[in-house]
Amino acid sequence: MIPNIVDHGVAQARVSSKETTVAATIGFGSYLLGSIPFSLLIAWLWGRKDLRQIGSGNPGGMNTLRELGWGPGGLAILLDAAKGWVPVLAAKNWTSTDWLPPAAAAAAVSGHCYSLFLILDYVRTRTGGRAPWQPWWKAQPHLGGKGLASAIGVLLALSLPTLLSALVLFGLVILLHCRGGGIGSAAVARASTAAILSSPALLWLWHQEGALVLAALLIAIVTTIKHVPYLALNPTWPNARAEAET
Repeated sequence: MIPNIVDHGVAQARVSSKETTVAATIGFGSYLLGSIPFSLLIAWLWGRKDLRQIGSGNPGGMNTLRELGWGPGGLAILLDAAKGWVPVLAAKNWTSTDWLPPAAAAAAVSGHCYSLFLILDYVRTRTGGRAPWQPWWKAQPHLGGKGLASAIGVLLALSLPTLLSALVLFGLVILLHCRGGGIGSAAVARASTAAILSSPALLWLWHQEGALVLAALLIAIVTTIKHVPYLALNPTWPNARAEAET
């Protein structure tokens, strides 16, 4: 009897240890995948340009689209969306833990917004004296993208109804700006913020799962912080970077 109890305990410990290892691997892997600055790489390979120095200054898909065209811009947006979609799909297929897919989603979007590679590059250039340190709102474009495409990929994997509902809201805000005169970085930032901030409520409406809502809240906080430098800009301004730095 006692040996059977001991064997059962050992087996449970091994399962628990394996699940912990899988969870840690997926979580850190999601953040690392999200950290890959695809837009920066594409812009450099396509035209030897640094997105942080042109357009809105944001190293993301929308700035790539505006500055380099539909080809590289579309590719950048697709890859950024894949950074959110792939980790969530992997978490769903590799583990039965309910909270891991939402955790992978939050880690992937956080990696896109605060890329490990771009943070290390930012610190390296500042400590080396090649560039001055900046206030947090001016440093945001140097640390990662704004997270819209990655959030779309996340919602595509987590909840298609939520994604479609958020995209409708995004489109409505853009239409309001079109009536006001034009679309610029501020218009996209406001539409993105409205859509992403609505996602926790939309997820609760469609699924009523606490882990999904918590992950969406974290994503909403991170992406809203990234959008702050652009929210107050003139919505018709074609090049928001100069205004963002004033």
